[in-house]
Amino acid sequence: MFSFSLFAQGLSPLLARAFYARQNTITPVFIGLTTIVLNALLAYHFSKALGVAGMAAGFSIASIFNALVLFIVIRIQILRETISTPNVIFEFDGLILSSSIKILFASLLMGLAGWGVLYLINPIVNTHTTFGLLIQAGTASVSAVVIYLLLCFYLKLPQAQKLLGPLLKNRSR
Repeated sequence: MFSFSLFAQGLSPLLARAFYARQNTITPVFIGLTTIVLNALLAYHFSKALGVAGMAAGFSIASIFNALVLFIVIRIQILRETISTPNVIFEFDGLILSSSIKILFASLLMGLAGWGVLYLINPIVNTHTTFGLLIQAGTASVSAVVIYLLLCFYLKLPQAQKLLGPLLKNRSR
């Protein structure tokens, strides 16, 4: 349950720092306090039905809420300031949306590939031993990461192009 909000947990401090850099400390504090209340309410509500997993679900939902509200508010503030050149912010939005869809697609296929390799290798290794589990998990993880990086490269994500471009150019010679 916690892993669903990892991206939000990573983005929230970054977005809060963006407010601080703009000399605006009250907005992230207010949003943070609202998030704490939401977290408590959701954790209490979901824990009745799901137990400890419900508490984690409440935390994840509140974390996503926090990052989303911080992003929306700072985007609105920046858009107000750059109203004379709105194309810049809309190009940025398009880039974020396009990249997010590509990353989501690559992540989904990465997860499926990792899961598939995990079960393909299961009959080959002895999963009743630590070494067998290590081999199984390691092979699935490496396969998933390689597939993710290759998909990101072929989907033309700039970071993957920069990382894999020189490697793949040398292989094609």
